[in-house]
Amino acid sequence: MAGLQIALLAGGLRTPALASTPDAGWRPRWQVACRTDGSEGSDHGQAVMPVACGPLVLWNAGRSIHAVRIEDGRHPWLTAPKTSLVFPRGSRFPRADLSNALPPLAVAVVGHRAVAILDGLSEPDGLTGPDAAGERSLLVCLDMSAAAEGRLIWQAMPPTVLDERGKLRETLFDGPPAADGELVCCVVRSRMPADWLAVVAFDIRDGRPLWSRPLGFSIDGDGIDHARRSRVACLAEDRVVVATHAGMAAAFDRDGGPAWRTELPTAGRRHPASHAPGPPTGLVAHAGDRIVVVPADRPGVLALDVQSGRVVWNHTADPKPRLVAVSPHTVIISTKPADDSGTTLDLVAIATADGNLLSRRSIGHSALADPGSGLIKGPRLFLPTLTAAGSWSLHSLDAALLQDRSAAEDLSALFSSRPAPNSLSLGAIADSLLIASDGMMICCDILPADETTPRIIDR
Repeated sequence: MAGLQIALLAGGLRTPALASTPDAGWRPRWQVACRTDGSEGSDHGQAVMPVACGPLVLWNAGRSIHAVRIEDGRHPWLTAPKTSLVFPRGSRFPRADLSNALPPLAVAVVGHRAVAILDGLSEPDGLTGPDAAGERSLLVCLDMSAAAEGRLIWQAMPPTVLDERGKLRETLFDGPPAADGELVCCVVRSRMPADWLAVVAFDIRDGRPLWSRPLGFSIDGDGIDHARRSRVACLAEDRVVVATHAGMAAAFDRDGGPAWRTELPTAGRRHPASHAPGPPTGLVAHAGDRIVVVPADRPGVLALDVQSGRVVWNHTADPKPRLVAVSPHTVIISTKPADDSGTTLDLVAIATADGNLLSRRSIGHSALADPGSGLIKGPRLFLPTLTAAGSWSLHSLDAALLQDRSAAEDLSALFSSRPAPNSLSLGAIADSLLIASDGMMICCDILPADETTPRIIDR
């Protein structure tokens, strides 16, 4: 980011002097350390995913929940903290070996409640192997109000479900939770063998299991689970919608009754995508009266009618799409040639309602890795991209026309005191933009073009 001089103060929550960025209309406000649990020495390097919860910014570090105030980046309640940790802060939960820690999943926020899946907080017997951390996962609901200070409201283990033969199967959580004022919904996958999917619903008030419904096999015809640990339910109006990424999508009423079940068109086999490691891009998203699905097991991107499950449109012109951002009006994907022969990355904007192509443009002039998740805020699309040389840039584009609203900003200064991260994620709060990596988060104010006076917080 041009003119931005930042030095990460490892392990602390202090903010050095930050310069303004008049060309982009951004003003740095604060930065915090946000390393994921167990990421030291690991190769996943996944960025944390910030989310707003009232006056706070939250993120899941894998086995713990962290938060700072939006206003100044300080701990929400402690007066002299050396950490952003808010849960768990006591000795109630064991601190398991972090050597096989999994990348963290997103936090779902409803009012002052935060719902997250934490790994390694329970210790069932006899668990070994690379999935052991995930098999010790716990679903937790925290009260993030100032009065409760992150108090645990309830916790739940993955339930036992019935498979297609009526056999009981132990499960583990297979993606982040989705929540609203009534339900918390999660996709679960069976253990040993890890090939059966179900969707489960909990009461957000007390964590009581309400219902579970079978979804089918997680393994596609090629014998591969293409979406392990990235399946998420969509709470869309009066429907709970899930895609298996093994050829099928299904919807249920909020009481668990079946609404529809749709076999997704194949149109050829999907080529495995090659992209920079990062937070799972939303493979299923709710936009207006559409459910947008980027199947992990087949080419293209498609939209289903939320009430009937009918395939409204199916965009197969780009065989290797990655979902960048979705709004009620626009679906934005990134794509590269199927054989990775191209040296540029294409962005494609598609009309959510009918699938018509709105615009297409190529970004970058050197070999570009696929971007991290983008963010649509008003008319803008913010998009981080990584060059083959390992340099991150942040693009600000028109969300429909994909035209530059300002020059792409070099983010190298953000990571001048450490190696460049493998991934970035973005968050938006009011008039601020959050840029997070596996190691640091910075909050920048988005300003009118003529307001460029620096605001410095130095603790």
